[in-house]
Amino acid sequence: MSKIDFFIVGAPKSGTTALYSYLSTHPDIFLPEHKEPNFFAEDYPNLGGRLKTFEEYDKLFSNHHKKISGDGSVNYLASNTAPKLLKKYNPNAKIIMILRHPVELFISEHSQLLYSFYEDIENPFQAWQMQYQRKAGQNIPASCREPETLQYKKICEHGKNLKRYIDLFPSDSILVLFFDDFVKSPQSAYRNVLEFLDLDDDGRTDFPKVNESKHHKRRWLAKWLISPPGIFGLIHAKLRRFIATTDSDFIKSVEKSARKLAAINSSKKTSCRLSEREFSSILSELNNDIDLLASLTGKDLSHWKSASL
Repeated sequence: MSKIDFFIVGAPKSGTTALYSYLSTHPDIFLPEHKEPNFFAEDYPNLGGRLKTFEEYDKLFSNHHKKISGDGSVNYLASNTAPKLLKKYNPNAKIIMILRHPVELFISEHSQLLYSFYEDIENPFQAWQMQYQRKAGQNIPASCREPETLQYKKICEHGKNLKRYIDLFPSDSILVLFFDDFVKSPQSAYRNVLEFLDLDDDGRTDFPKVNESKHHKRRWLAKWLISPPGIFGLIHAKLRRFIATTDSDFIKSVEKSARKLAAINSSKKTSCRLSEREFSSILSELNNDIDLLASLTGKDLSHWKSASL
């Protein structure tokens, strides 16, 4: 197998799903339907849908005839193992990341984990405060298959996470985009990515919103579709790995039907908010990392250090 050419490594809830969707229709790019194989995130071993063997991962990218291929696993950004493993796998890989104001990212990610049944604390500030207990294995929701996802600060430390890649990959192999710029002009960001990948612009002009915050209309149904309890959860995880690489059109059609049902059972939701005091408290823990990110990217991020946005 030829090496995968580029990796969209994150951050989560920062436009990566939208970018993945846009790039997937480019005639020279192959992106698998299974968006987040997370194969190189070995420190997130139990993520839903994570492929655990190289044979599984290899098969996901076989049988395509496009010019380049990519992997869009957002947990690669916060992962301690992924940067070195990606470098070992393909030293010439190109790395793409979209970074978002860390507190806003946390609020959106907390909402997503509630939706995925990985989180059970509705109040985001309480969930943030619970991180140290959860790191010690306490108060982990029964349906959370990967407790490391509840370490929100780790996800939000963009400077620290970016530096791991800068220390391993040449600067011209890393493209850093910012969420606000991406939202403001997705077409400009898209063309920037194509230029980075040395591909021609395909003339795309339609950039719909993708993966907005949502909640379940019927939680019991969503629970069985997304994160079933007990042994059924283990079966569900293995089934997702099998579906990712199967050649069976019938099985894939069943999986798509389940996705459609989950979509019908969902509706848009406004994420929970933080008080100004809570926002400032979390921000104070991230200010030094924001300074690091600004120094690494050369971008003025002073507006990120305000008490509110």
